[in-house]
Amino acid sequence: YQAQAQYCPSQSNTSTDEHITNVTMGALSNSSGGTNYSDFTAQSATVNPAGNPQIEVTIYNGAPPGFRWNEYVSVFIDWNQNQTFDTLTEMYLIGSCNTNGCTVTGNISVPPTATPGTTRMRVIVRYNDYQRNPCGNYQFGETEDYSLVVLPLVGRDVAATAVLSPITPIL
Repeated sequence: YQAQAQYCPSQSNTSTDEHITNVTMGALSNSSGGTNYSDFTAQSATVNPAGNPQIEVTIYNGAPPGFRWNEYVSVFIDWNQNQTFDTLTEMYLIGSCNTNGCTVTGNISVPPTATPGTTRMRVIVRYNDYQRNPCGNYQFGETEDYSLVVLPLVGRDVAATAVLSPITPIL
């Protein structure tokens, strides 16, 4: 038996007018409806340390005709697998858009020191500003959690192929 990681909760107070409709990263492509929080950790993307994978987040924006609401995408990834999201090293402010069905696209810089194995990726869409706190409630938007599989770092180890004896100079 292995206990599941306990991450801090995050959700909006309402997702009626703005929410995530799709998250795509590598082989992961998940379409969803609007809820304040969704646990999609049964779905995963795979990344390489020191890689730079692209993430795409499509947003439902229910602004009435003549209005444009700015929606911002934040992504948090627990690279060291300590069940917390460090806002200095594990937060990505991906971008924003203001039309219904728009897609925000960005790249995630995977640190070469990322711990291999399965970890958590949290995607947040928030109205009018980036969600810079991975935990707690915020007014409008949606939080979705996914799994991310970090592959082991493949280095360029140099191995000895022969042991040579010191050369004795000829006098």
